[in-house]
Amino acid sequence: MGSIDTNRRSGRLSYSLLDARLTLVQHDGLASRLAEGRPSFGVAHSLNVVGKARATSRLTATARYRVAAGRPVTPVVDAVAAPEGDFFYPVDGTPGSETLPTYARLDLGLSYSVPLGRAGSLVVYGAADNVLNRANAIGYDYSPDYSERQLDVSPYRRSIYVGATLLLVSR
Repeated sequence: MGSIDTNRRSGRLSYSLLDARLTLVQHDGLASRLAEGRPSFGVAHSLNVVGKARATSRLTATARYRVAAGRPVTPVVDAVAAPEGDFFYPVDGTPGSETLPTYARLDLGLSYSVPLGRAGSLVVYGAADNVLNRANAIGYDYSPDYSERQLDVSPYRRSIYVGATLLLVSR
């Protein structure tokens, strides 16, 4: 959508709008049929803001913020007991008729470049993903008989990592 670029700072802003409908398989207990609905990849709105700043010729800071409307999901509205065992078959609602909560995360990073003369350079970096430690939803978990539903959140909340990359120049 847009970008900024100077000698010391750069950035970009992007927005995505999607309105998609597909013919999907809808489970109806022991049977299946086709139904039109929103696909699970059909996130309606997504905004990304990315920034990068060189504090010095060797030190760079980065930031990325992403927010998106929740992903469409197909709810299970009922269940049918299986004739051959002690389990249940789900009865799906309208495909993509419900939406997970809004997804959001902020990632930050720093990198420091150490020149190694004509041999190359060493880049030392550190980053923190999902700095705000937000529990983003990834779907729903259902009880074995589908009578209860619980929001399933990503086990990957805030993460911090450090590392180094050795860049060698071959001549």
